[in-house]
Amino acid sequence: MDPQDRANVEGAINAFREGKMVMVMDRLDRENECDFMISARGCTKQDMAFMIRYSTGIVCVVTDKKRLDTFGLHVATPNNTDSNGTNFHVATDHIPTTTTGVSAQDRVNTLKAFMDLNNRAEDFSKPGHMFPLCARPGGLTERDGHTESAYDLCRLAGVETVAGIAEMMDDEGEMMRLEDCKAFARDHQIPLITTVSLKEYATQYSDIYNTHAVEMTNATTTTTVEGKRHPPIEMLSSCRVPLHHLRYTSHCDLRVYRGCSDPSLEIVTLIKGNVDGESDVPVRVHSECFTGDVLRSMKCDCGDQLLDFLVTLDEEDRAVLLYIRGHEGRGIGLANKIKAYNLQDEDGLDTVESNLKLGYAPDCRDFADARRALKHLGIRSVMLYTNNPAKVAAFGRVGLRGPGSPGEAESK
Repeated sequence: MDPQDRANVEGAINAFREGKMVMVMDRLDRENECDFMISARGCTKQDMAFMIRYSTGIVCVVTDKKRLDTFGLHVATPNNTDSNGTNFHVATDHIPTTTTGVSAQDRVNTLKAFMDLNNRAEDFSKPGHMFPLCARPGGLTERDGHTESAYDLCRLAGVETVAGIAEMMDDEGEMMRLEDCKAFARDHQIPLITTVSLKEYATQYSDIYNTHAVEMTNATTTTTVEGKRHPPIEMLSSCRVPLHHLRYTSHCDLRVYRGCSDPSLEIVTLIKGNVDGESDVPVRVHSECFTGDVLRSMKCDCGDQLLDFLVTLDEEDRAVLLYIRGHEGRGIGLANKIKAYNLQDEDGLDTVESNLKLGYAPDCRDFADARRALKHLGIRSVMLYTNNPAKVAAFGRVGLRGPGSPGEAESK
């Protein structure tokens, strides 16, 4: 994907996540139209009035089949003859929070009501002034329309799959075309992207389309497991960092992500070289270990493993270290790890036995967020520096190939 296109899409996703409006342009050989899009959570009365003013005035609610079924909102017609297969459902207003249903505030209230699954069919009038659109489950991979673009934006931004959209129209009553949309986006400082670039980004840098079986390979076995959709991961910060102790590498890229499965986690990625779109990238996933990494305790060899991989990173053209803060002691935390050390010294227990005696599982770590960080980097497959079967299996689930490293004995 072109770096500028990627930056534009990520900017739009971040804006959408923050509750701001974005513009999405359809293919020129399809509708050749541009839609406003905003999350239900972020939409205000002022946003709705703005959309109504610069659009056809028809504001639609994009959501999923589960919500529409829950709210008793059936398809608008059993025989859909729309040329693009737009999946309209019966128009509606949210009865408890609206008056006539047509004002900007009433439409916002109806839009936001779709977020609350406690609402029931009796809470929605039929017909009304907001027009529900049911997105295909596979998003833009199933149908490349504005409905699925809004649905995918919700998933990429990690918000409820409910969004308001409206088709843009100029002052002459004509649908706004690309050049006018560019000028409008520039004048109003609204991110503008295309359905094509959004689909390309979601395919390369997220897991929202990862619903098919994928192959995972390690040194001795090949296993096929079913992939799952995962929420996106948020990059918090990044910089170029100098590394004076390496021979061949002066600087690396450093990125910090916040965990999605566990927001308390920080996934720190140290990246050498361009890894976007690359295969068989050397990768080590290293769980934080204060005693081993910092104190160089003889209780473990984590510090040695970390330094060994930094040497590998230095010698390779490209490589990635994922350092997971919050995985101390296989996920039980530093204080509990010290308790486990005491059990090992006093009772002769091993790591697994100590964790079990403390009431924890043998390994409490989840590597889902590490997988998402690698996916965000655009890596196609990895050479995973580990002999830990759990790690190999974890990274196989998103199609990242992990053959293991015969030179590294690691079970952590």
